[in-house]
Amino acid sequence: TPHAPTTSPSILCCQALRGQLSRDELATVHVPKHLGNLERLLGVHGGLWFTGDFSLADLRVADLCLHLFVPSLPGCLDSFPRLSRMVARVVARPRIAAYLASERYAQTDKFRPLAA
Repeated sequence: TPHAPTTSPSILCCQALRGQLSRDELATVHVPKHLGNLERLLGVHGGLWFTGDFSLADLRVADLCLHLFVPSLPGCLDSFPRLSRMVARVVARPRIAAYLASERYAQTDKFRPLAA
């Protein structure tokens, strides 16, 4: 019997890439569940940052959204306005924006999107 997929978002996406989890199930069940939990947790400290101040948690979640969820499931943040605005605030930070615009970033390996 198949075992239940691990609940880590990055593991779920890897399972979908390997065909162990359907893209549809990922898009309609697992990702909305995780993004909903993140949206809720973001609201605990006023909706700007996960801990009340910018932290590694915000950077990590923004990274997951930008490099894992959004490329594979475009529009997945549309139903999560606090999360979407938090990601926008992270990428607008001057040093992060400069890095994202840099040649160094352009040459980094990115998570490949799931096939449609």
